Amino acid sequence: LKLCIFLYYILKCGIWVLWILAVKVVSISLWLLPPIIVLLILFSLRCFSLMHDCGHYSLFRSKSANRIFGFVLGVINAIPQYGWSRDHAYHHKTNGDWERYRGVADFLIFYLLKSFLSSIRSIKDYMKSCDIH
Repeated sequence: LKLCIFLYYILKCGIWVLWILAVKVVSISLWLLPPIIVLLILFSLRCFSLMHDCGHYSLFRSKSANRIFGFVLGVINAIPQYGWSRDHAYHHKTNGDWERYRGVADFLIFYLLKSFLSSIRSIKDYMKSCDIH
């Protein structure tokens, strides 16, 4: 539990230090901002990776420590950890089984393709009704 608290303060302070540094650096030069943004991105990716491990209950021995620390990392990444963890477990359960697995991307692709095809049909029908070829 002490390790969990220690990691929490490192992560919490790290993200704020980078954001404050980014705000201060803008007044000096915009050329100093991209390296700080890269550090923010890397920090966020690392937090997400740790949150992923918490979702699999593999970062700590205790399930509750994984849930608590995963929640904190979810707040840092602006991702609800419990919902993400549940959906990610479903992904692992159905990975490769395309009859059962329907993720958000599948739905969006289907919806966009369906609306695109219906708009093409509407245009063709309109052109036929106006006798335009």
